[in-house]
Amino acid sequence: MKIFPIIRVAQRRGKRHLRSIGLALAALASGSAQADQQMLPWRLHHQDGGIWKISAEGLTFGTNSNYGPTGKKESVSGLDGLRRTEGAATLEIAVHPRLTLFGRGTWNLTDIRSSTIDASQYGLADQSLGLALRLIDSRVALDFQVQTDLPAYNNTDAQAQGLPFLGDSTTNVHIGGFATVPFGQQWQLRAGAGYTTRMADFSSSVPWSLELVKDPAFEQSGASGTVIRTLFWGFSSLNTDPNGSSAATARQAGAAGSFLVNAVNPSLAVSRVESGYRWGSDAGSSNVAVLAGYSYTLWGQAAARGNTWHLFFEWSLDRRRTPSQASLPTHPSKSFLTYSGKGRIVAVSSTRTLIIDQGSHQGLAMGDRMDIFTVNADGTLGQPVARAEVSRLDWEQAQLTILQIFKETAIKEGFAVQKLVQP
Repeated sequence: MKIFPIIRVAQRRGKRHLRSIGLALAALASGSAQADQQMLPWRLHHQDGGIWKISAEGLTFGTNSNYGPTGKKESVSGLDGLRRTEGAATLEIAVHPRLTLFGRGTWNLTDIRSSTIDASQYGLADQSLGLALRLIDSRVALDFQVQTDLPAYNNTDAQAQGLPFLGDSTTNVHIGGFATVPFGQQWQLRAGAGYTTRMADFSSSVPWSLELVKDPAFEQSGASGTVIRTLFWGFSSLNTDPNGSSAATARQAGAAGSFLVNAVNPSLAVSRVESGYRWGSDAGSSNVAVLAGYSYTLWGQAAARGNTWHLFFEWSLDRRRTPSQASLPTHPSKSFLTYSGKGRIVAVSSTRTLIIDQGSHQGLAMGDRMDIFTVNADGTLGQPVARAEVSRLDWEQAQLTILQIFKETAIKEGFAVQKLVQP
C-alpha cells in the first residue's frame, strides 16, 4: 500500500491556525514554567477532522516516600503525608483532518503535613498548549505532537509564606511522535516517545507511553459500549541537571523533602488502568464517556512514590455530522443517481477516514463525492451505507472522509465505492 506524503497544511484556515500556534509556542518557550510530570502522562491529542472534544479529569495523588537517586525506596524524614488533588480540563479541536489544536488548564490543591510544612495551598497550576499533526493516516497511523507547559503560580511567594509549591515553576517543551495500530474493530495499540527540554537547569528527559484501548467508537461513530484503557507511561532523565544526582535533595523547599517537585534528574515508570462506558447518539454527532481509574508507580529515581485515583469525563462533538445530515431516514435509490467507476476500500484508518484502491490515474479529483456500498456474497453491490469526499489523492489511491451516514453499520475493508456523477 502506498503511503500518502505529509499533508500540505496549505489551506487558508489550517495555515492561519498553525501560524498562531507556532507564535504562541515560541513565546511560551522563552518563559519560565513547568507542568506536573508525575500525574499527567504524555498522550496523543489527535482527533478526526471536524471533531471537537472537551474532557475533564480529577486526580488525587498521595505519598510519604520517594524513590531515591539510585532507585531505592525510602521514607521521607518528618513527612506524615503529601496529598495533591488536581483538576484538568482539555479542549481538542480538529481544524483539519490531520491537524488538531489543543489546550489544557489545570488547578490543584496541595496539602502537606510534616515537621517543616503543615499547610495547604490551592490555585491554578500548569497550563498547556500544543498541536498534533497526523503524518501518515493508513493502517498504521503516525503522528507528530508538540506541547508547551507554563505555570500560573509563583513559588517565590509560596516559599516566603511557608506554603507548599504547586509545581516546579520551569518551562517544559515536549516534542515527539506516536504510532497507532488497530486490532480488530474496537482495539488500538498506541506507542509514543519524545524529548522534553526544561528551563532553570532542570534535566531534559524522554517521555514515553504505551497504551492499549478498547473503545466502541473505533468501530462506529456514535456507538455505545464499555471503554477500557491500559497505560504504561513515564519519563527517563537524560541527567543534564548541573546539580548532579548527589544534590537530589537540594531543591526540596516547598515539598517537605518529597521529590514530587524540584527533583534533580528524575525518572519514573507508572501503570494506569481506566474503565467506564461510552454513550453514543443515534445520529453519531456526539457522545459522552465516563471512566474511573487507578495509577501505581512501578519504579523511579529521584521521584515521589505513590498512587493516584482519577475520574475522567469526555464529550465529543462531530461538527460535520449534524443530526439533519448524519442520518437519513431512507438511503438514496441508485436508480435516481448516476455513478462512474467502481473501487474497493483497502483500509479503514478511523471512524471518519478510509483508503480506496482508486486515485488520479482512475480519474478521481480532490472533492469528488463517492457513495459506499456493502458487497453481497455473489460480488454484486448491496445497500449504500455512506457518502464520502476525496480528501487526499495519490496516483492509484485516495483517502475519503465520511460526510453522511445512510445506514448505521461498521464500514469495513472490501466495501465498494462509486463516484457520484449526478447527485
